[in-house]
Amino acid sequence: MTAVSPIVDQTIDLTRSLRNAANAMMDRAHEQRAAGKLSLNDYFAIADRYQSIINQANMVVYEAAEKLPPIGPHLGPVEAAAKELEQAATSMAKVTDVLAVSAQLLQALSSLVVAILHPEPAAFAAVAAAIVSAVQGIRGQLSH
Repeated sequence: MTAVSPIVDQTIDLTRSLRNAANAMMDRAHEQRAAGKLSLNDYFAIADRYQSIINQANMVVYEAAEKLPPIGPHLGPVEAAAKELEQAATSMAKVTDVLAVSAQLLQALSSLVVAILHPEPAAFAAVAAAIVSAVQGIRGQLSH
């Protein structure tokens, strides 16, 4: 087995947090659909976003492994936000607007793709902000 850069492992861990949140979101969509609380069109939109999240997470890891951009110094705030997301995702079963959460998660992953492809400090700050927005979206629904 060849040695893997710590940045690749960090990227895998980071995308794992986003994948876990997406899995919890999809589970919630299934529950809401079965309970008659989610229209078929909304279910399809969530399922499409889920697949985009998974595809983009894969792409991010592949790009990090292939290009190994100098992203290490910028990952700290993104990793901290991803840990918050993992904690918030444990409450996904209480979320009522899964469609909104799916959009926020997809936005977070899309911003991560941009940051990996164009590794600039501002891009990574945008990733952290997008993940925090997803966390706030989940937590905001818990207070209702």
